[in-house]
Amino acid sequence: RNRAWEGIAVAGGPGAARAWVEVAKLREHALADHAGALAATGAAERAAERTRLLGAPDPMLEPALAHRRRRLGDLLRRAGARDTVRVARGGTHPDDASPG
Repeated sequence: RNRAWEGIAVAGGPGAARAWVEVAKLREHALADHAGALAATGAAERAAERTRLLGAPDPMLEPALAHRRRRLGDLLRRAGARDTVRVARGGTHPDDASPG
């Protein structure tokens, strides 16, 4: 499903912003990829801005995107704080793990 939505989103056009929202939802909920979801949200915001500038704004989409951006940012900040505490207590950060 994610690839289908990404294809629609990347192609641009009037449905791109909504497609990026679906990509963000899939990345967040199905893949637990909050950074990827935030990136897709940014792409949705840019697509919504283009649509608005062309005279076809979606008055419900832009506030929903702002809310999604805040929520994902909060999730990422909390996750970063947990990683910092774990490393400070002698644990390891997942990025520090050696391969194999």
